[in-house]
Amino acid sequence: YSIEGKTRLEAAHYDNPHRGYDTTWVKQDPHRLVPVDVARELEQSGAIGKLHETVYSTVGVATTLAQSARMGREIAEKLRAAGVDAVILTST
Repeated sequence: YSIEGKTRLEAAHYDNPHRGYDTTWVKQDPHRLVPVDVARELEQSGAIGKLHETVYSTVGVATTLAQSARMGREIAEKLRAAGVDAVILTST
């Protein structure tokens, strides 16, 4: 998902399908899973550097280990190329 220029995530624009838990609370407020609002505040205050403009999301319930490893490598390569120094890993 692109978060370029966003200070908030509007619930109507994001979905969190998941067979492993009830996603109602995330659908009500996507910041419960991806805290873009707080991250932007930290960015504006200078507490962190620049927030990367892409949020990466993957599936996992039916994903094979090989597929997961490939996705992880591809995402890591993109983040490294963009100069990202740290990430927030959220779990569902």
